[in-house]
Amino acid sequence: MVRHFDRPFDHARAWPLIRARQENARLEAVDKYWKLAGTGKTLDALHRIVPAAQQGRIESLFVDRTAHRWGTFDAATGSVTVRSSPTSERGDDDLLDYAAAETLLHRGSVYAVAADAVPVPPAAAILRY
Repeated sequence: MVRHFDRPFDHARAWPLIRARQENARLEAVDKYWKLAGTGKTLDALHRIVPAAQQGRIESLFVDRTAHRWGTFDAATGSVTVRSSPTSERGDDDLLDYAAAETLLHRGSVYAVAADAVPVPPAAAILRY
C-alpha cells in the first residue's frame, strides 16, 4: 500500500477518476483534430507523422494500439521507408512505436486506442505549429 501524508492511497477508488480524466482529454483531442482537419495543422500520413514527431512538432498523436508499420526513418533526410514486414538487415523499427516514443519525449500526448477511435487509422496527429 502506498502512503501519502499518512493516508492510505486507494487505487480502486482513484483509477475510475483517472480513467475518466484520460477519456475526456482524448475526446477533446479528437474534437480538436476534426476542427483543425484541412488547415495544415493535422497529419494522417505516416511519412509525415514520423519526422514531425522526431522534430517535437506533435501535440497529440492517436495510434491504433494493435497496428504495426515496419520500416526505417533517416533523421538526417527526413526520409521514411515503410515495409510490409520487418527485416533485421535494414534495422527496421515499428514506426508507430517510434512516433509515439518521440511524441512523449517531446512532451506531447499519445492516445493508443482501438482503430475505430483513431481519426484516420493507423495514426493521426495534431501539430503544435
